Amino acid sequence: MVIYFAGVKANDADLERIRATRTYRPAIWLTRLVGVDVLVQVGLLLAVRPSDPMASIVVYVIGVLALVGAWVLLHRSGVLVRRGLIWYIADQRVGSQFLRDLLRLGRR
Repeated sequence: MVIYFAGVKANDADLERIRATRTYRPAIWLTRLVGVDVLVQVGLLLAVRPSDPMASIVVYVIGVLALVGAWVLLHRSGVLVRRGLIWYIADQRVGSQFLRDLLRLGRR
């Protein structure tokens, strides 16, 4: 696990160590699942307009659980996640790498 202290930036070795952990790839996939979940919610609300609000609540709960799971997995892989009005990855280089991996994660 990589531990960051205040003001310390991640270097290339830290990025590779984070990406090599067993919890990084599942965090990527859970974050992708949250994206799919948001699309399903929008589709339910706009296209289907379910008369039973329980359907949209179930989809919302699944998304929240996946998002919390992704946050926990990122934390366990060594990524420093900060909270404020929004939750964000504290180091810009790690955040950029996470976004690149989120959009396209190659094979090991």
